[in-house]
Amino acid sequence: MSILSLKLPPKVQVEGIATLPTAKSIYHNFCQTELSIPLFLQPWWLDAVCTKGEWDVCLSYDNAGRIDGVLPYYQVFLKGVITAIVMPDLTPHAGVWTRLPDADKSKRHSQYTVYKKILDKLLVQLPEVGLYHQKFHYSMEDWQPFYWKGYSQNTHYTYLLENLQDLDTIYKNFKGSVRTDLKKAAKSISVSQGDDIYLFYELCQKSLKKQGASMAYSLQSLVSLDKVLVQKGLRKIYFAYDAEKRCHSAIYVVCYNGIAHYLCGGSDPDLRQSGATYLTLWQAIQDASKIAQVFDFEGSMIPSVEYAFRSFGAVQKPFFRITKAKNRFYEGLTLLFRNYR
Repeated sequence: MSILSLKLPPKVQVEGIATLPTAKSIYHNFCQTELSIPLFLQPWWLDAVCTKGEWDVCLSYDNAGRIDGVLPYYQVFLKGVITAIVMPDLTPHAGVWTRLPDADKSKRHSQYTVYKKILDKLLVQLPEVGLYHQKFHYSMEDWQPFYWKGYSQNTHYTYLLENLQDLDTIYKNFKGSVRTDLKKAAKSISVSQGDDIYLFYELCQKSLKKQGASMAYSLQSLVSLDKVLVQKGLRKIYFAYDAEKRCHSAIYVVCYNGIAHYLCGGSDPDLRQSGATYLTLWQAIQDASKIAQVFDFEGSMIPSVEYAFRSFGAVQKPFFRITKAKNRFYEGLTLLFRNYR
C-alpha cells in the first residue's frame, strides 16, 4: 500500500493549483483509526492547548507507505526573542509514537534497527529552532537517536497505580500515614464532583502562592482545554468541602483509553492539615477503577509532591526530558525562560 492509498482529505484548489494534504491533515485522519495514539498526542488535545503558537507533526512511513512513527511538536516565539519547541500548557508529556514489526516475527536487533530508523526520519523533519524542550512518555526507553544528533537528556519520574480493579490491594499498599489521614478526613470532609473551573483555578493559584511559585498555565488555557474535555465526556473535577462549605482541595482528572491522568490540583494552604487532598485523590482512584486500568499521577520533581504520590504505593516510572540549544548563546538564554528549564 502506498501513501496515496491512505484516506486523505481531498485536494484543495488554490488559484487553480491542487495542493497536497499537509502533515497535520494526514495526522488528523490517521488518529481517527489508530486507537493507540496517546491522549497528549491527539490532534484535538493539541488544538486545545497550543494557544500561544502553532503545533505541527513529523511523520515516518514504512516501505508499504503506512505511517509507522509520529512526532508532534509545539513551536512558539519565546518573549518575542527566540523560536523554540516547548511543551504545551497542561501537557505532562508529548514525544514519539512508533509502530514496530511484530516481536514474534522479527529478531530483537531488527526491532532496534527499525526503531532508530524511524526516529532518524522524524528528527530530520524538525524545524531548526533556538531551543528544544520536550518531555517524552515513559514508554520511550531509547533516546540514543536524539543523543547522536546533539540533544541532552534528564530523567524525570512519574508514579502509576496499576490493576485498578484490585482496590483492596491498592489500599493496603498505601503508606500507613495516608490511611490514617483518609480516616481522619472522612469524618469531616465530603468529596463531590463539580464544574466550577474558576474556583478550581483559584485554589491552584492559592496553593502555589503559598510556596512562592506561580502558575505554569493560564486560566485561558485551562478553560480552552476544559471545554473540549467536557464535550468529549473525559474529565472529572473533584472538590473537597467541610461542613462550613469551605473548599479544602480540588483535583482535575482526565480518563482516556483505559488510563486516568491526574492532570493538576491544588489545596487551600490554611486548611492543608485536614487530609482532604488524600481523600480527594482516593475518591478519584476509586471512580477511575470503574473505567480504567491505570491511574497516572503524572509525576513531579518537587520533593513534597513526589513524596505524596509515592505514599500511595504507586510504581515509579522514569521518563525522558530531552533538550537542545542551538549554541552556547541560546543555552544561556534558557535562564530567562522558567518553563523551558
